[in-house]
Amino acid sequence: MPAKVTTDAQEKKIRQLIDGSIDCSFTPKGAKAAKQVVADYFSSLKAENIELKKQLKRVEAAQHDKNKSLEANFAKAKKRVNNQLKTIRLAISLYGKGEILIADGTPVKLGEEYFGDDGRKWKVVNLDSPNWLRVKGVDLKGEPVKISVNREWLTVEPPSESDKPIA
Repeated sequence: MPAKVTTDAQEKKIRQLIDGSIDCSFTPKGAKAAKQVVADYFSSLKAENIELKKQLKRVEAAQHDKNKSLEANFAKAKKRVNNQLKTIRLAISLYGKGEILIADGTPVKLGEEYFGDDGRKWKVVNLDSPNWLRVKGVDLKGEPVKISVNREWLTVEPPSESDKPIA
């Protein structure tokens, strides 16, 4: 259970109750000694209270900093997602109008296969942006892959041997 920070008013009331009990229970000489023990105890409690208040302020400041950091990260992520949505909306709009063209001027169609500059067939599976298309195919090792390619990289006809890049 965490320690509770007491206020000065609470401490004063507690000390009055204890002093009254001491006066009723001890001789004047014993009461003076008992009151000194209580005063020493309350001094140590006061020091602990001061330290607890400092720790509480540090924790609150750290929590505030963490919240600010989380808010900033959330704002950045939200902005990034909104920008991506704008790009996707634009791509979909252009796609719907048949305005996303590959290198030979043919409108892109999702699900269609086109030839890449590498001479291999690639199937268009999604729009990343008006200029970038998500395609799937087979890499040089024969493994299935999905990659983003620039729309200018695709054509309806396979590239001639002289147009293929050297592997």
